[in-house]
Amino acid sequence: MSAYSTVSRFPDIATDTVLGLGELQKIEAEVMTQRGNLPGQSRIRAGESPTVWHGQGMEPIETRAYQAGDDIRHLDWRATARSGKPRSKVFADERRHSLALLIDYRPTMHFASAGELKSRCACRCAALLAFAALKRREPVTALVLHGQGQITHYPETQQLGGIIALLQGTAAPGIVTVDSDTPMATALQRMTAWTRPASMLTLISDLHDSVDQERALGQQLAVLAARQSVRLLQLLDTTEMALPPSGRLRLLDDAGRVIVINSDDSRLRQDYARIRGAQRQRLQQQCQQYGIDYQLLLTTDSLSVSEWLSERRGRVLS
Repeated sequence: MSAYSTVSRFPDIATDTVLGLGELQKIEAEVMTQRGNLPGQSRIRAGESPTVWHGQGMEPIETRAYQAGDDIRHLDWRATARSGKPRSKVFADERRHSLALLIDYRPTMHFASAGELKSRCACRCAALLAFAALKRREPVTALVLHGQGQITHYPETQQLGGIIALLQGTAAPGIVTVDSDTPMATALQRMTAWTRPASMLTLISDLHDSVDQERALGQQLAVLAARQSVRLLQLLDTTEMALPPSGRLRLLDDAGRVIVINSDDSRLRQDYARIRGAQRQRLQQQCQQYGIDYQLLLTTDSLSVSEWLSERRGRVLS
């Protein structure tokens, strides 16, 4: 029997969470019985990455800012002299693989016209990836971006209890508001300080930041991609790609103001599809430029191990 499959090891989850206990158990069981490539699994083969199980490596590979508790014998005196601030050597074992999740749970994620809410899909993706990392004995950390500028950081854990606590926090329904949202670029900047250079950063979001945030978002993606592997899972509803003819619609703009549009206007629908397509194309071009693995998921997609990430199933749409 799998060490992780015992039902009693799952703490009770509040009934008002988006993902219930039964759903988490189903995802966990599917991941633990999956053969071959697991969701989020590293493509590095045996011999290409130093082991993480045999003590500290002796080969320094880079430096970082000194942290409380660092062995003074591992200070890099030359780098310290150059920068004027204490720098510690980073040895090979400190670059062990880990999973870092950045999960968008802002107001625009609480929407779907078919299938599941984007927020629910994000929770399912996070659970699938976290359990897969747990099976590989890789630590998991997460940053959850809520509305009203709230960011929740879940410290790194390799324990089932810690993973469940993380998923509970991710799945807990948030307060849906339309103001004071933290830009994704700001959250990415925080991830730079909270993640290991060797971690796989997975960003799960619809990326509905305002157009004036696109440049800042691209800059932060470039910074992260230069130091670690980055995967972007963009979650969208079909109506966010092509507007259906549904008569007069009341919508909210970026400032929270109500606007009324006539969705039966064919020219308006064409312009909408063109603008949305151009936004996705710019994002995909940035990902290609920075070496980021981009996948587009719809709220109507199946998010199971066997049908989704066990084999790379990226969808690139213009």
